[in-house]
Amino acid sequence: MKLTNKAGLPEPFYNAQLKCEKSYRDGRGATQRSLTQLIADPLSVRLKELYDDKIEVDLMDRLHILRGNMIHKILEESAGKIDIAELRVFADICGWTISGQADHLAVDCKDGVLTDYKNTGWYSLKNGPKREWIWQLNCLAYLLRLNGYKVDRMQNCCWFYDWKESEAKKAWECDRWYPEAPIMNVEIPVYSDKKILKYLKTRVKMHQEACKTDDPRDIPMCEDTWEGRRCKRYCEVKKFCPYMKKKKKSKKYV
Repeated sequence: MKLTNKAGLPEPFYNAQLKCEKSYRDGRGATQRSLTQLIADPLSVRLKELYDDKIEVDLMDRLHILRGNMIHKILEESAGKIDIAELRVFADICGWTISGQADHLAVDCKDGVLTDYKNTGWYSLKNGPKREWIWQLNCLAYLLRLNGYKVDRMQNCCWFYDWKESEAKKAWECDRWYPEAPIMNVEIPVYSDKKILKYLKTRVKMHQEACKTDDPRDIPMCEDTWEGRRCKRYCEVKKFCPYMKKKKKSKKYV
């Protein structure tokens, strides 16, 4: 993948993002899938593998990731002496090595508390934590337990980049939901290990099936496309997606 800087943003930001992406690739080691990839649609992940040398992503579209990495780095350095930060763990699922990285694991309390930091907009939490957030933390907790770590509770620590005090006051007056503060801990429901393992096996087999072909037309369409809006606005591999091309030809794409 090639990172561009069409807007001519300051070079340190460009170099920082390059470093972050290299660190992520190196940190994964010899894993077939990270948990983030595993939860994602097999088609999008496979397309990134097949067309890695042809994909172009601009720094402007990665600034939210860079901002999140900056927050992670500061909080990693501020963790308690016996807390665990930025720990990557591995497990074998259906013949594949899967890995996940814990942002923060508090081990100096009665319950092992796993925290995942989210740099997100407030609206993403309006209807509760996203389904993929719940699965991500449960799968990570499962991997941690397999590697000997105690995890009893989980939470997302959300930093709302678009939070406004004025909107919080208006929401209180109108009795509608809005975060009371720009940072908020959200408890995540804990699934049983049996349920998590079943989910992991299903996801691994889906990705394994996708890896059997170099023709994207043989891979099912992504599950949640927000009626096409996700594909059009946020997908980095849309120009290589056979389903995107079909929609453009039929002129039915929204």
